[in-house]
Amino acid sequence: MSDDVERLREELKPIAEAATDLKWADKRPWKAETHVFWESAVPTVDLHDLNAKLAKKAVLQACTHESETGALFFVTGRGRHSLGPGVLGGVVKSELKKICDGKDWSFRPAGPAKYVLITDRKKAPGAATGALGPLFWLFVGLLAAGLAAVIWNNFAAG
Repeated sequence: MSDDVERLREELKPIAEAATDLKWADKRPWKAETHVFWESAVPTVDLHDLNAKLAKKAVLQACTHESETGALFFVTGRGRHSLGPGVLGGVVKSELKKICDGKDWSFRPAGPAKYVLITDRKKAPGAATGALGPLFWLFVGLLAAGLAAVIWNNFAAG
């Protein structure tokens, strides 16, 4: 497994330090050790407990190096105190759009409160690219074979 999470934790330490000044930091501190982790084999940066300014800095800092896993999740939350996707969702979308411009990178929503940055589609796991896994295709194949057998038996019997 790559060291993407450890690298991100180290690179985001200045964000964690700056987050100690947020008015809610004593109740909900943002720490690299708790807010940067693995999810579905993809390094994930949870931006909850940051304000828009620090979330923007975190996204920019996290994207300074291409991920060894080929992808990176950003959790933005739904915006309990905002209409629509929330402030952080807009910040992340805007920054990822700028970051991908002129590069072979792409991004997409990965749910109502998460974005995924894909830096290398060949290395990125299906959880990031949205590709359906081999078990899905095995299920589809078995379903098709079963349906074909039923049709064949009905045709042969009639």
